[in-house]
Amino acid sequence: MSAENLPALGLVVVGAWGIVVATRTLKTMKLQTDVLANSERAWVMVDLEKVPGMGGVQEGTSYEPGSGQFSSHINAYVRCICSNHGQTPARIIEKRCCLKVFDSEDEVPRTPDLDIDVKDPVPHYLGVGKEPSKHDWWVTGEGMEFPGHAVIIYGVVKYQHLFSEQVVQTTFGYRITDDHRLERLTNRPKYNANT
Repeated sequence: MSAENLPALGLVVVGAWGIVVATRTLKTMKLQTDVLANSERAWVMVDLEKVPGMGGVQEGTSYEPGSGQFSSHINAYVRCICSNHGQTPARIIEKRCCLKVFDSEDEVPRTPDLDIDVKDPVPHYLGVGKEPSKHDWWVTGEGMEFPGHAVIIYGVVKYQHLFSEQVVQTTFGYRITDDHRLERLTNRPKYNANT
């Protein structure tokens, strides 16, 4: 390489270094923007409780004329409470919920199947520092309560926040205890998660 080309080589090295620095700066700015958006966005939290004065959990049997069989089911009347713990309003898209009976708690899948009944398909806004939204639902599942069985109520609330058009969600999962209390699932993190 001749001495005449050294200045051109120097410019190439400086240009390459400038690209590396610019790329790192843009990545840092994107990370800071994401952190700021997450601190200011809507965060919808979901709680379930039994509807006061409505009896809570009931077992029943139905006759299916076509098959001549009886089937057992469990009904629960629950109140879904959505509250916004973020800094900006949320637009609730839909709420889904179901009741499932498993032979044991070990058989509850690690990841919930969210292709379940839509209980509230009507979009609405959930403000910051406002009253939570409350909706009462009957949820029904096939099966019976036996000692050792796991009766689970779970679902998802899908919503949007101001910093993205992408739909995010909050899942919720509860088990019905032997004395018919609702107790949040703690050993299945994906049933109580936010995106």
